[in-house]
Amino acid sequence: MYLRLKDELRVVAKSVVKAITDGLDVKLISLLGNVVTVEGAAIESVDVPNEKLILVKR
Repeated sequence: MYLRLKDELRVVAKSVVKAITDGLDVKLISLLGNVVTVEGAAIESVDVPNEKLILVKR
């Protein structure tokens, strides 16, 4: 899963099976149950066939 920062995509989490919006944050939960919280983020796009989720800062 990626976070768009200006002209680059930064990897923020791998093997994500669930994304949950929590107020102004997005929580990414991995297959093993690890949670990565991206503060002040929104979902820009979801590409299921390519297993790609892109977040952007609000």
